[in-house]
Amino acid sequence: MKRLSSLETLGLWARSHRWADLRRFPRNEADDVFAGLTIRGRNHIVRLYNWSAGGACIDLPGSAKLGERVHLVCGKLRRHGRVAWLASGRAGVEFDS
Repeated sequence: MKRLSSLETLGLWARSHRWADLRRFPRNEADDVFAGLTIRGRNHIVRLYNWSAGGACIDLPGSAKLGERVHLVCGKLRRHGRVAWLASGRAGVEFDS
C-alpha cells in the first residue's frame, strides 16, 4: 500500500487554507442572515453563510442538484444563478454574470 505524504510536504497550492486566496471575489460573512431561495418553482427560507459578487454559500434546501437554476433574494441582493457545489448540508450558488 502506498504511503501518503504529510501536508507539510505538499506544495502551497495544495493546502486547504490557500483556497480562500484563490477566489475571484472577496467574501462577505453573514451572521444570522436568512434569504429567500427559489428552486424548482418552490420558495425556501435558507441560511446565508457568506456572499460575494460571484456567488453565495447557503444551507442546502432539500435535494438540490448540481447545475440547478436558482433565484436568491436577501435585502437588495436579488440574483439568479446555479448550484455550483454541494457539501456537508450546504450549497454554493454561482451567480449569473
